Amino acid sequence: MQLNINLASKPFLDVRRVLLRWGGWILLLAVCTVVLVVTALSGWRQTRAVEAKVAQVQSEVDALDAQRREAQQVLDAPANNIVVERSKFFNGMIARKTFSWTRVFMQMEKIMPAHLHISSIAPELHPADNSVTVHLTVTGTSRDAAVELVKRLEQSPAFRDARIVEESEIREKEIEDTVRFQLTATYVPIKVRIAEPAAADAAKGGAR
Repeated sequence: MQLNINLASKPFLDVRRVLLRWGGWILLLAVCTVVLVVTALSGWRQTRAVEAKVAQVQSEVDALDAQRREAQQVLDAPANNIVVERSKFFNGMIARKTFSWTRVFMQMEKIMPAHLHISSIAPELHPADNSVTVHLTVTGTSRDAAVELVKRLEQSPAFRDARIVEESEIREKEIEDTVRFQLTATYVPIKVRIAEPAAADAAKGGAR
């Protein structure tokens, strides 16, 4: 009988065998760890950059708010009441000038569906933002025609935010129309294009 006696002070360990068996997994784990660390550092740097941009934008917004408050304080001063009222008055006049009855009637003539006609048109100026709302009263014999009119108003360059606000039945026998609709739409003014100085001078030269 043969006995294998290990007289070493420490137990024998086959390191090479262990490395061959687990070395690949250990290497893969190390690579994954490095990748995760690099990704975390990259994300941290990007987060810091985004936070810096947000802080910069917020400081700009705060500065603009401060300027707005200062300007509002100047406008609210009693000495500037006359100037503010004049500004509102002139802005209102400009908004009224932008409303073109000719343009409105031309657009309505193009988009008006059959079996529907206009009873009244009334523009309303909103001094808060100098916008103009057009109130339309139309009568006809079909609700589908009124819905079609709303769709065409939305597609028209002169109107937006069109909707039916009221619908009522007409019971007068001498009138062929059977339904009346109240519609509203926001008027879109024509954008005035200002010619550039060079183009204007060239036009004048050509005219000569």
